[in-house]
Amino acid sequence: MNTKTGIIEDVMVTLLSDLCKEFLSHLMVGHNIKEDGIDEIVDKVENRFFGYSQKAVVVAMKGAYRRYVEWERTN
Repeated sequence: MNTKTGIIEDVMVTLLSDLCKEFLSHLMVGHNIKEDGIDEIVDKVENRFFGYSQKAVVVAMKGAYRRYVEWERTN
């Protein structure tokens, strides 16, 4: 993610197949979390990604977003 603009530029996910990684990247790259928050991406993942790890991906995204918001506030 570009910390200046808030735009997600790349997605890295471990323990998922290459196809899942590619699909999640397709859903997330280009999204601006600084301006738009995380809800739209969460909705996309919950409604379009039906892998067994869906909940884990959502939890990880929310955690990363919380850390970004905290970082943004302190810098």
